[in-house]
Amino acid sequence: MTKVRLGIVGAGIASRELHLPALRKLADLYEITAVNSRTVEKAEDFARLVGTNPRIFSSYDDMLGSGEIDAVALAVLGLAVLDAVGWIQGDDPHPENLEASGIT
Repeated sequence: MTKVRLGIVGAGIASRELHLPALRKLADLYEITAVNSRTVEKAEDFARLVGTNPRIFSSYDDMLGSGEIDAVALAVLGLAVLDAVGWIQGDDPHPENLEASGIT
């Protein structure tokens, strides 16, 4: 079975304490291949925790367009990601689309 190549958006507490432990339990299904954070140092720290040498992106636009991921785990609410892929699965409540966000 081919593993899903997963990109992580956000390298803070939610990624470290919620997403990473759960994803480790599903290591036969997912491989974290990319990490994005506004702070490169946080992304580097998270990448060391992951241990699989994921590629670090300072721009989620670059990560989404890299061709190196099949799915995204959001540890932050990112409406640009919503706009790019049309749907998101996150930990926090989020609008169904950009129109519903009231931002457009």
